[in-house]
Amino acid sequence: SVSEAMPMRSVLALTLGAAVAEAFMLSNGGVAAPALRARAPQVAAQSVPAGLVSRAAATPKARARLALRMSGLPAPADRPSPFEPDSDMARGARIPDGAYEELSAWLSEEVAQWLDDEWIERSVHRDIGSLAGKLIEEARRAGDQDVTTLMFAVADGMAKFDFYESDVNQFDVANKVSDLLLQSAGTDVCCTQQPYKAFPGYPEV
Repeated sequence: SVSEAMPMRSVLALTLGAAVAEAFMLSNGGVAAPALRARAPQVAAQSVPAGLVSRAAATPKARARLALRMSGLPAPADRPSPFEPDSDMARGARIPDGAYEELSAWLSEEVAQWLDDEWIERSVHRDIGSLAGKLIEEARRAGDQDVTTLMFAVADGMAKFDFYESDVNQFDVANKVSDLLLQSAGTDVCCTQQPYKAFPGYPEV
């Protein structure tokens, strides 16, 4: 039912957020805080029928391993990599250099329009899009071209943003930005919509 679907969506968002954060910690040899791992099940128990909680809140290690496989992050040294050493996924998807301001402006507009269409038109969506574009421009000018690294730059940079008036969090935005970055380089991305406007393109190398 609709009443069950909305809480479940929130739980899945929390679970994904915890998985991505924990994957990042594991890839760097650390362990995520227990409070982070416990957050999704705690919220689930308050808002979702008990039968759904067990399916939504997978074990931390399983969630983290899944997020690592999806993100392309290198596995810790004591764990075998799920990728072949010379595969594109193991190396990480990269976007071309250049067009910093153009890409930033394009991302800002795309993210804001996406949020308006997914929910309702709000001024905070302009702020979210603007910040996402700015963070990507800063990271790329600093030399980052790997899509996974750029995705985490957005998630980390938006951690203190006030999302109260929106219906998303920093991980939702970071995931959308990663899709758009791939699409900007001409990569087909499964299970996501096409950009509203085609990216003008990167400088010829």
